[in-house]
Amino acid sequence: MSSDRLALEVSRAARKLSPGHLETMVASLVGIANPAETGARAKVVGAVKAPSYGAIAGKVFDAWLGSANGITGAGVALALEAASVVAGREAEDERVSLVMTGPTTQEVPAGSIYAALKDVIRAAEERLIIVSFAAYKVDDMVDELLAAAGRGVELTLILETDKADGGNLTFGAKKAFSDLKGKASFYVWPPDKRPDLGPGKKASMHAKAAIADAKCALVTSANFTGQGVTANLELGLLVHGGDVPRRLADHFRELISTEVLTPASL
Repeated sequence: MSSDRLALEVSRAARKLSPGHLETMVASLVGIANPAETGARAKVVGAVKAPSYGAIAGKVFDAWLGSANGITGAGVALALEAASVVAGREAEDERVSLVMTGPTTQEVPAGSIYAALKDVIRAAEERLIIVSFAAYKVDDMVDELLAAAGRGVELTLILETDKADGGNLTFGAKKAFSDLKGKASFYVWPPDKRPDLGPGKKASMHAKAAIADAKCALVTSANFTGQGVTANLELGLLVHGGDVPRRLADHFRELISTEVLTPASL
């Protein structure tokens, strides 16, 4: 819906703009009764002579223009200010932990990526996004995901494919999650959307992350394999709160909505 798009762009602007640029944008909006007014877009988008500001302000303005709710510039300005307050509070609540598997030191306990991954899955109440390059021998992880599906969590798995499907694995990651057929949505990065790296070579879908409800995220070097999360020397960051989980979730949802990532079947 158009109002949803406006809310999303206002939220993004409040998180991405500097306080000074946000204040300038708010001031530029206040006196505009209707986005269709002559010169309205130029006034808002051109309020700061910086490409980064212009790109963000342009998305907010275009979403406002496409909204059918009769919102005034003052209303959009108020929404920006409110979103900025929320973003500030989220940043204050952000907690970041270092997680690692492999050799133990006094700084980081071994095996913590596995524990962190389970914590993220168990934290999900509505939506869970899993992103991985390789995946196999993950029985415990599949059990956790089945439990999440059982409590009504919407599961989205974004996985690398095998070479037959244009990916860079000999064993497609989705095969490790066959027990989730009908309980999760699977997505891949199709070969026609990937950069060419030479004859017969495409870029890899190499990211590894787990994101629960846009409020908790694990970003790690570890593939979601038995060896990756329990034995290899791997590291990652576990983030609770703040805007990082939300931005990651929005990033992958946008890649899906724009069909950069496409549905896959088991």
